[in-house]
Amino acid sequence: MLPGPGTPYFGELTRRYESTREKNDSYKLRTSFDLTYEIADGLALKSGVAVDYLQNNQNVFLPKEVNEYGKTYSSGTIARHLMVLNENLLTYRRTLGGSHHADLLLGFSVQQDEMNNNTGKALGAASNTIHYAPWYSQVYDAEARLDLKDYYSDYEKKTMVGLFGRLNYNYRERYYAGFTLRRDASSTFGEDVRWGWFPSYFVGWTFTEEPFMQALKPWLNYGKLRFSQGRTGRIFEYPYMAQGELDQGAPYLGHPTVVPEWWAGVSNSGLTWEKTTEYDAGLDLGLLDNRIGLTFDYYLKRTRGLLYNPPTPGTHTGFLAPWRNMYGIDNEGVELEVKGELVRGRT
Repeated sequence: MLPGPGTPYFGELTRRYESTREKNDSYKLRTSFDLTYEIADGLALKSGVAVDYLQNNQNVFLPKEVNEYGKTYSSGTIARHLMVLNENLLTYRRTLGGSHHADLLLGFSVQQDEMNNNTGKALGAASNTIHYAPWYSQVYDAEARLDLKDYYSDYEKKTMVGLFGRLNYNYRERYYAGFTLRRDASSTFGEDVRWGWFPSYFVGWTFTEEPFMQALKPWLNYGKLRFSQGRTGRIFEYPYMAQGELDQGAPYLGHPTVVPEWWAGVSNSGLTWEKTTEYDAGLDLGLLDNRIGLTFDYYLKRTRGLLYNPPTPGTHTGFLAPWRNMYGIDNEGVELEVKGELVRGRT
């Protein structure tokens, strides 16, 4: 064990590390703007733009006394993420005879994400008071065979396009039905499988609005049966996985080289959406002047095409674990929620 507080060794070690510095700054900007134009009664067009910008800056400094090469160490990182979304919606709402209520929505959206990182490090400042790298050249120490400066940067970009529509209908808030259809595409996937269909629908019945249920209204104030089914898609994290990935290789005869990313970089134009289909059947009840609320749900969620990178058998391909859409997960269960209003004030 190292000597503890009060010993010369501990005091010297503490003094050296007290000069270590780390500075982190974050900047975030989120804004949106939209315009709505009413074309006719119940018919409106809305167009909007949203921007989300995030930047993280970090600087780390180590004095020469704690660096293994006996030189000061400074590193700086700037990481940026920019998201721009344009969404255009056409909506139509109509009520017929005071009993039939319907609304229709048609939409088109484009979203673009850009991420880039810039990281650099430097060794060998003239003094421990210099926490950055404000000098030029001096990139290599020939005597120590040590790189004094290094730099790394990357850039990623992905785009998603969506077409969607939705139709909702209810009759006297007693019978409900709705249908939604999405058609989305992402640059993340293979060229022939970028587009995916994502339909969903729901039906509902507020049975306490039926004439034959009125005798139970003093204690059963609200009751609704509902069922829904829908499909959603998930985009995987790496934007160029389907196209294959390359790395900077070691120089050959003084020339730069490019090599495949051997771990998982093999191209797979069949990589596509991870799709989840979910079924839900539920019952909502309000009892005793809605003092007690009950919600019961049975759900079944089936996810298919989940990404996995199993090791490649043999060694003849060179690629160790390419990604594939290859497995699925089922989740099934029930949920029960009980809410009670034990004390209600008089008004």
